[in-house]
Amino acid sequence: MRVGRMSRAGIALAMAAGGHGAAAEGPIRWRTDALLQAGVEQTVASDPFGGGVFTVDALEGRLNLVGECDSGWCAGASAVLRPRLALRDTRGGPELAPHPVAWPEAYALYSSGSTQASIGKRLLGWGPALAYSPSNRLFPDNGSVSPRHEVPGKPMATFSTALAQGGQVTAIVAAPRTEDLAGQQVGGRFGLVRAEWRSDDAALSTVGFVAAGGGGLAPYLAAYAQRGLGDAFTVGAEASVSHRYGAGGRFDGLAQNSGATRFDAVANLRYGLASGGELGAELIYNGFALSDAELANPAVAAQPSSGRRAGWSRPLHPLVQRRYALAQFTSPSLFGDKRWGLTVRALRGLDRRSTDAFAELSWSARDALTLHAGYTRSIAAPALAVSRPLRRDLYLMAEVFF
Repeated sequence: MRVGRMSRAGIALAMAAGGHGAAAEGPIRWRTDALLQAGVEQTVASDPFGGGVFTVDALEGRLNLVGECDSGWCAGASAVLRPRLALRDTRGGPELAPHPVAWPEAYALYSSGSTQASIGKRLLGWGPALAYSPSNRLFPDNGSVSPRHEVPGKPMATFSTALAQGGQVTAIVAAPRTEDLAGQQVGGRFGLVRAEWRSDDAALSTVGFVAAGGGGLAPYLAAYAQRGLGDAFTVGAEASVSHRYGAGGRFDGLAQNSGATRFDAVANLRYGLASGGELGAELIYNGFALSDAELANPAVAAQPSSGRRAGWSRPLHPLVQRRYALAQFTSPSLFGDKRWGLTVRALRGLDRRSTDAFAELSWSARDALTLHAGYTRSIAAPALAVSRPLRRDLYLMAEVFF
């Protein structure tokens, strides 16, 4: 699990620009915000991966464009474009050279009443899980492990419409971008149907069901639910079941693909603070855990679901152990001051000793400038050593808003 880890290219010191573009003449209105990230990240690899220290300096510009049409020939249409431009320099380690231009999201959307359709590269998430979402195997890393980690979307087409009793059904056909051990693409298209109902009562309950599979991922069924308890507490649960995790390819021999019916699940409790922060605790069960022999194989156990390219993944469960406990704390106004923010997260393995902890402190020095400092520490029993490529990671970042 990539707790608190930035992208392989490294961390950025961020300069974020936020503003609104002037409405153009005609039916289309554009809203823009931009940011530039520049920073430094120092990473220490674990002993099985050489134990070396390498540093990444990065400068990244981010632009977010949203165009909306309210009338005329394009009424109901909108577009979202999120281009990124990055420059990186690596010292003391392997040269990481991702493409300098990236598009985490770029899609068009059309809405008419309760019906909506979209096409393009998009990131989608749902369910109450705090970290890994069992019902969403299309995106095994949902980005919540680090506030600085931007998860790329995947090419897809979506269609959603209303159901009775406040429900909504969504259909997705996507290119899952799954790859094998050699980095070659596996599988075809991924398909998913999700039905969700939300109540408008004081409890704000949510219930959803998912059926999905394809593109290197085995067919699976999933469900999730969330309910408010009073003014501050929220309880949630999520689970999926399938005969195997991956479908075909060079991973057939793994325990998680043996053909036996397996499931994974999470259950959590959250407490909302008056300051806008949150305390959360979660228990995780992974029926697709790696065997002892698989844990000793770095080609399988080292960040199992991570692909070699940004936005790509392998058809493996992202967690290597069977049982975990997660705790997190977020505060957007630390010390009662909205200029200070803090995020702390710790994932504890319960089968064998392991802890992945992450903390980030942020300070808004002024309206247009925010500084960030983040630290990750990974500790694991010897049997889990190859599943932890990084021992620790430190980054410093600044965000400047235009």
